[in-house]
Amino acid sequence: NRRGSKWRRAMFFGHGGTDASAAKDRLLEYFFRLDATVRDIISASHLPLILAGAEELHSLYWRANKYPHLIEGGLYGNFEEASEEQLHELAWPVIEPLFTGHLRSDIQRYRETGERRLLQHSITSIVPSAYWGAIDTVFLDRTARAAGSFTPQTGVVRTDRKSITSEDLYNLAAIYTWRNRGTVHIVPQGQVPGGDGAAAICRFE
Repeated sequence: NRRGSKWRRAMFFGHGGTDASAAKDRLLEYFFRLDATVRDIISASHLPLILAGAEELHSLYWRANKYPHLIEGGLYGNFEEASEEQLHELAWPVIEPLFTGHLRSDIQRYRETGERRLLQHSITSIVPSAYWGAIDTVFLDRTARAAGSFTPQTGVVRTDRKSITSEDLYNLAAIYTWRNRGTVHIVPQGQVPGGDGAAAICRFE
């Protein structure tokens, strides 16, 4: 989800043998549960995971972690007041090398796709295709936005002015593709193959 929701939790640690040890044990147990939840949500997608927090919490989380794509290093510091945009800017240099190689190969695959009917360039056609699991790989301009709505029962996509009921169609395309185990590339402006705000390689028509 490109918008996501903010989840902030503060934890305080005292100094002193028994209390500090007990607090550490409780936190480790919490990290075990958190790791299990993370794996339930993203294990099928093989997405990279980055930790952001105090350095001592990193080492503790690594003890609990069983997710194979947790990236070493991460972000160290206090990010309680950081916005999602700030976290993205800080995290991107860490994960960019991982995505760049996959992006290049997928763009090449897009260009070599002989059956043009398996390529889509309209966000209004990509959204329902993504919902039904037809999208294998989608490329989305990170600056592109399109307010609208999608009705799964009818397959109708409407574009309209932003309102309480409207959603970002680019965001929906990313969510539906990811849910159906497709690949999502969020790329800089002007780098979507085909020159539009979105492009997709389909598994089937």
